[in-house]
Amino acid sequence: MLFTTLTWSQLKTYKSQTKVPLKYIELNDMFIIRACDETFNFECALLKNGDNTTEIADFETNFQEDCNQAQATLSRITTNKIGRRLHDRYISITTADQDNYDNTDYNDDDYGDVTYIMKDINGDATTTDIEAKETWIIFEPTFDYEIWWGKVYVPAVLSGENDDAWECHAIAVPDIPAPTGCIELIANPRLKWKKGGEVGKEVVNPAELKYSEIYHTNKILIIFKHPVGAQCEFQINLAMFK
Repeated sequence: MLFTTLTWSQLKTYKSQTKVPLKYIELNDMFIIRACDETFNFECALLKNGDNTTEIADFETNFQEDCNQAQATLSRITTNKIGRRLHDRYISITTADQDNYDNTDYNDDDYGDVTYIMKDINGDATTTDIEAKETWIIFEPTFDYEIWWGKVYVPAVLSGENDDAWECHAIAVPDIPAPTGCIELIANPRLKWKKGGEVGKEVVNPAELKYSEIYHTNKILIIFKHPVGAQCEFQINLAMFK
């Protein structure tokens, strides 16, 4: 479980988005309020002083009565949460070619949850294909899901003159610093050893990633490092329950 401290405004926003129940304890000089689910543990301290009367009144008037409600123990007896179904997504991309990626359904409609970004040798974003040193694929749907596996299928031939320059990285929750976020799912495989194969693994227990427009807690970032301007096609496979 990931833990971090939030302001009262941030904690309220997270609760409104996720409907997670709040719990609190009252001390002489403060309320300690916590929002906790299977993945995240957020905490806020509201001091009882003259500068904080508005937030204290907001909590006591609008939230305190509904806090500390008894919750049933969550027991997982299946691979995923009951009611969710497997969604096996394939995303085809070509590095250093911003106009060449496919993230569509059976009607050829784009799912709209992938962003394609290129970075130059200085790490700055670029829209010029021949300047691209890295290709970033950002997957961020507007729903909660449990990731079961992620794989990248590697072609038999890598373009460019330096196979050693080809790397792949996958990071979950990249907008929140480690150890709470920046979870490395795939870390630095040299793709020359995987030509014609794949990188990534299946897992026994799916990990739940909850959507948040503010904290981006279900975002997965896949980074391809490659020779400058090198164009090579890959296929990404994300299996999830949603």
